[in-house]
Amino acid sequence: MRTSIGQCMAFAMASWAVACGSDSTDNAAPDAGTVTGVATTSSSTNAVASSTTTSSSGGAGGAVGSTGTAGSAGASSGGGGSAGATIDVAVPSDAPSDALIVASTGPWTVYADPYANGMPNPAMGIMGQAVATQTPSNGMHLELTVSGLPPNRTFGSHLHLLACDDTKAGGHYQNMPAPDGGANDPTYANPTNEAWLDITTDASGMAHAVSNVSWYPRPGGAKAIIVHDHGTTDGGVAGAKLACLSMVF
Repeated sequence: MRTSIGQCMAFAMASWAVACGSDSTDNAAPDAGTVTGVATTSSSTNAVASSTTTSSSGGAGGAVGSTGTAGSAGASSGGGGSAGATIDVAVPSDAPSDALIVASTGPWTVYADPYANGMPNPAMGIMGQAVATQTPSNGMHLELTVSGLPPNRTFGSHLHLLACDDTKAGGHYQNMPAPDGGANDPTYANPTNEAWLDITTDASGMAHAVSNVSWYPRPGGAKAIIVHDHGTTDGGVAGAKLACLSMVF
């Protein structure tokens, strides 16, 4: 029997529909193990959920596991970083399981006219966070991670006594407080009696610093980390206060 070209084409189309039509996935729901458009973090007994947002630009932080990440809040006086930026927070491997003392992701306070001469503040775009853990020997491991600073530049940074909005956080926290008038005496103002976190930024404006001391702050005794204009010199001097991260112990 003769078969027309039209009949052959019709037969071919019907066969294709049977073979392929049932496997189409254009509108199929994702598999149960697939997550679309959702950021996830790992859970941990050391999870940190201390993050805040402000009306300025800056990412909203989330829960942080020992190997997770948290969003960095923008600076509270403007100049914050782009939303959604993340920086790793990790508890040291030698720390006991309940070692977390305090962690802070901001917001940062950026001080206006830090040089009192109208020059711009180089820390206007600062973002970052700090985490403090208790070591097995009852000391403190303090880490500071920042971004949004000018590249290839050193800044001094220390743990301070007061809140960011209270006389620009006051003086440095000292484990053994100096007598009146002796705050800059190197006997007391040194990296073992204070927590120094000087940072040097890379080409992208990011930096990381660690301070390990044999003590940790008295409750309520330290409330902020300050970033200063230049690296720390003898007596803890580091120039103008540029920015402040609230971190209440």
